[in-house]
Amino acid sequence: MTTVVCPKAQLAPDCFPPLLLIALTSATALLATPAVAQSNQNSGFWTQVSATAPMGRDLLGSVEVQGRFNDDAAMEQRILRLGVGYRASPGATVWAGYHYQGVERDGQPGTTEHRGGQQVSLNIGPAFSGAFSARTRLEQRFVSSGDDVGWRLRQQLRYDRPIGRDPDVSFVAHAEVFVAMNDTDWGASGGFDRIRSFVGVAIPVRETVSLEIGYLNQLDEPAIDRIDHVLSLSMVLRP
Repeated sequence: MTTVVCPKAQLAPDCFPPLLLIALTSATALLATPAVAQSNQNSGFWTQVSATAPMGRDLLGSVEVQGRFNDDAAMEQRILRLGVGYRASPGATVWAGYHYQGVERDGQPGTTEHRGGQQVSLNIGPAFSGAFSARTRLEQRFVSSGDDVGWRLRQQLRYDRPIGRDPDVSFVAHAEVFVAMNDTDWGASGGFDRIRSFVGVAIPVRETVSLEIGYLNQLDEPAIDRIDHVLSLSMVLRP
């Protein structure tokens, strides 16, 4: 989980290069995937509540709960993520944690997944009147439908920028690329796994609570041939 402090600036044309970067990343992935027009197009609604709290000097704890619903309002995925972080510097935090995920989708038999994970979160710094941050995550995936351990690398780039008259209301955009590092007997194939892109706004509710709402697009690998169009709503609690 990454905490970003943005400069209090007004909306200006120089905020558009980061948005263009995110858009080009998504478009490149779409164009690189054959037969996108015939892909399985899906819509849904994802909810998330995440909290971060200090656990002592330079130590942080985090918890995240997600519910992912399809367009029939049926829950397809349930996610719980727990983590412990060490603040190595003002702009870098190292995390380790556990992830549980239950999946019931498209009338297929349900599966459960347990993951170990290691993560580095970086505040890259101010740019284009906003701030960039990055997250690099390595996962070890244990899925109930097979015996192999799937290794996956995830790289996210995020941009936050205050907009309008209220400096606490921010434009948010991020893109995350998933790369599977090996083949498994439960269906993972080494190489490009998916790309997930988001554009929205962050709105403060209280001093330590904010809501992030926007559009999320997820493009799966060509073998799965699935594109998700998602309304995403997240509540973020920070100390």
